[in-house]
Amino acid sequence: MTRESTRRLIGVLLLALLLAVPVLAQTTQEDFDAGQAALRAGDYAEAITLLTQVIDDEPTFAPAYNARGRAHEGLEDYSAAVFDYTQAIELEPSNVEYLNDRARAFFFLENYSDAIGDYSLILQLTPNDAITYNRRGFAYLLIGSFEQAIEDFTAAIEADPDPDPATIWRFDDALRRYEYAAVKSK
Repeated sequence: MTRESTRRLIGVLLLALLLAVPVLAQTTQEDFDAGQAALRAGDYAEAITLLTQVIDDEPTFAPAYNARGRAHEGLEDYSAAVFDYTQAIELEPSNVEYLNDRARAFFFLENYSDAIGDYSLILQLTPNDAITYNRRGFAYLLIGSFEQAIEDFTAAIEADPDPDPATIWRFDDALRRYEYAAVKSK
């Protein structure tokens, strides 16, 4: 092979490579969009298949991990969901949506301490978030940390001028349980 034919071959290969990269990216985006559509349609197994392909093609694409976590959650495989949400969070540590999703999966696993940890991270990123205070307060309530629950429900009520009735009910419940525990410990 002559030097000139080698240059032509290299040129053709480089051109083919340059043309292939957008096709790969487009295919990955199409698979992600199809995975999202399957997720919305409730076809969780298909969503997992498509989103796994996206992750194989783009292992640093956090939205694919998060979406696959939601598909696992739809199949009630909360441990797999936590794994995928954790992967997404490692790639985008300040993403409140991913932290919320993982906290929800922790709730389903009755792992309230880790849910509290995620809600605490969310509150560092979005202070005065009434919904997050409510959720963290509920987790505290479930583990019997009534003082922290009362603090969070109070913060939720203060942060929202029109608080959710469930927040007020949970606040009252935490207060009753706290008072009962105080009386019982005497």
